[in-house]
Amino acid sequence: MRFATTMLFGAIILLPFHIDEHIGGNVIQINVGTIGTILIVAIVPGLGTYLGYARIQRALDASTTALILYLVTVYTALMAWLLLEESLELYHLVGAILILPGIFLSNRKYTAR
Repeated sequence: MRFATTMLFGAIILLPFHIDEHIGGNVIQINVGTIGTILIVAIVPGLGTYLGYARIQRALDASTTALILYLVTVYTALMAWLLLEESLELYHLVGAILILPGIFLSNRKYTAR
C-alpha cells in the first residue's frame, strides 16, 4: 500500500510538468517502444529497489541497509544512460566518486588500537 501511495503522489506531482510540456508542443509519440521504456523506467527502479531494500533489511541491520539509499542516484544515472541514451556527464562521475568511498568507509570494521 505504501508503494502504491508513493507512485500515486509521484504521478500527481509530475502531472503539471506533463501538462506544461504538452501545451508547449512537446508531445511524445505513443508507441510500443515508448510505453515499454516508460514501464521499465518506472517499474524496475521503483518496485525493484523497494523490494530489494526490504529483503536486504531483513538480512542486515537498518544502519547498514540505509547506506544503500545513497546508491539510488548512481543506479538511476546508469539506467538513464543505458535505456534512455542520455549522456553521462562529469558530475555523474564526481557524484559516484563521492558516494562509493563513503559507503565503503561506513562499512569498515572499526578496530581500536
